Amino acid sequence: MATQQGSVRVCQDCRTVTFQVTGWGRMYQSMPLRRLGEKFLAEGVTSLRVDLRHCTYIDSTFLGTLLTLKRLSKKWSQAQFVLVSPSTECCRLFHQMGVEDCLGPNWRARRKTWTPSIAT
Repeated sequence: MATQQGSVRVCQDCRTVTFQVTGWGRMYQSMPLRRLGEKFLAEGVTSLRVDLRHCTYIDSTFLGTLLTLKRLSKKWSQAQFVLVSPSTECCRLFHQMGVEDCLGPNWRARRKTWTPSIAT
């Protein structure tokens, strides 16, 4: 069985940094993502964005990293933390893990395309 792979790309445009996650976001990408995020926040970026449109899965360690970066963005530099277009799979995982409210309002427009099914 093939192991699912994931990658994270980084783009800085002036004072905005965007991380684009493709495939699976797992613990292997968590520490490099966190360290780079902390580095950019220490340098004074004003916006930290995580593009999840091509992300098909995130594990709990990667989710913890996202929540940590959100907290640090506010604490260290008042930078804006934004989840960009989370995929349907990510929205489902956020709901299953019960962290929808922790991630802020910026990603909720995408959520309208996915409605959790309720077992009857």
